[in-house]
Amino acid sequence: MIDLSDGLSTDLVHICDESGTGAVIREELIPRARAGRPARPVDLRCALHGGEDYELLFTVAQEDYDKLVLNEQISVIGYMTEPEKGKKIITKGGNTFDITAQGWNAFASK
Repeated sequence: MIDLSDGLSTDLVHICDESGTGAVIREELIPRARAGRPARPVDLRCALHGGEDYELLFTVAQEDYDKLVLNEQISVIGYMTEPEKGKKIITKGGNTFDITAQGWNAFASK
């Protein structure tokens, strides 16, 4: 489990690297509005790479999927894969792209 303060792309890469897995997420499953805030269009780049979301990203074992899928406070955005399959996003148009960490990096040189 990790908070998304550095951006979905960066934190997904952290989870995959630390757990030795790959991942596939689907664009249409990424939440773009939060409870109590008006819905507004959010560019995919902002949804993937923007930070300070104060949301959590976590994985569960496949056998536990049914325990959380009906919880309205949890958004299932994808699944984990073998590491050699990489980290991918499938767009609404059906295109597949690699996910790279492009969010906040506190150690990057300015």
